[in-house]
Amino acid sequence: MRVLIQSPPFIGFERENLSWHLRGLWPCKWISGKDLGAAPFAAAYRKTFNIDYRIKIRVHVSADERYVLFLDGQKIGRGSEYGSVDNWYYETYEIFLDKGKHTFVALVWSLGDFAPHAQMSLRHGFIFAPEDSFADDLGTGTSKWEYKKIDGIEFVQPPPGCGTRFWGIGANIKVHADKFPWGFEKGIGDGWEPVASLHAGTNGYYRNGAMPSHLMKPAVLPPMIEKEITSAVVRFVSNIESEDISQIQVNEIDNIVDEAADWSLVGAAKSVTIGPRSSRRIIYDLE
Repeated sequence: MRVLIQSPPFIGFERENLSWHLRGLWPCKWISGKDLGAAPFAAAYRKTFNIDYRIKIRVHVSADERYVLFLDGQKIGRGSEYGSVDNWYYETYEIFLDKGKHTFVALVWSLGDFAPHAQMSLRHGFIFAPEDSFADDLGTGTSKWEYKKIDGIEFVQPPPGCGTRFWGIGANIKVHADKFPWGFEKGIGDGWEPVASLHAGTNGYYRNGAMPSHLMKPAVLPPMIEKEITSAVVRFVSNIESEDISQIQVNEIDNIVDEAADWSLVGAAKSVTIGPRSSRRIIYDLE
């Protein structure tokens, strides 16, 4: 598997031979879950398929509000770039697939009032739009996709700061390990159901005067830098009595020095276990 990320001038779904009110519509559609409830929440979408030979596909991806895209459990991209409903950006990937079975999974979250101040939204949704004949075989709204709501993720509004909520950075994330569907990014697990189709994808350069929809344009910024952290120094380990640590000071006298080596987990092939009804606060220095 090999992935290239590109930003073309525009996608070739113009359909110029159609009447004016249909121009700019993509063959693929936005999709959503049927019973996701009100934001904030996270949902996963999956597409499992087989191919008979090694191929390269070119695909355009976006979500409202944000997504992380996986192929066979490996993260290959994320987005979408911040924009507005009239300038809704999508990312373009060229993906090389070997012969055999594959699974695309997208984690999509919608935060509503808990979102960063820069995040705009029309409605929750996800679109995966391959070019050429792959639009019918793999695209959202044209082929079978499934979804499930991701339990075990809680979005927590941070406490106020300087008159705002930490300058509009958005919610903190709390993962409840006993409820989280570990391995969802591989498409495994129960609870997957058929998606609901929404409005068609659109070429924002051609489409206007339409009912509320995402007017889509290619992302203009390079992908955000991502790199693996292979080492970190444990600076502080302490017991805590409450999950709310925003007002708890970091005091040297609380540092459990003897446990520091146990928590040196970054880049190490080991784990640590703490007893039931116990809590720890760890501060890592990524240097």
